[in-house]
Amino acid sequence: MKRVGKPVGKVTLLGTYDVDINQHIVYSLGVDESENYYSIEEHEYNIGSAYSFVREYYILEAREVRNLRQRVLVREGSKK
Repeated sequence: MKRVGKPVGKVTLLGTYDVDINQHIVYSLGVDESENYYSIEEHEYNIGSAYSFVREYYILEAREVRNLRQRVLVREGSKK
């Protein structure tokens, strides 16, 4: 995975594939309008009485997309 700045255009979230409760990080899979896939790390920071969210985008290769799609399906299936 290669970290990139915020993608141009809208990124649609396809689902969450992992959550790190201790570090307050949610890992999601997303795709933009050009069909580029991203691993998205959303960090939550508690600053006093306010929360701040920072998203980091990592562009994915095809083989990584397949693995993360499978993880999303497993995670969504376990919720049901």
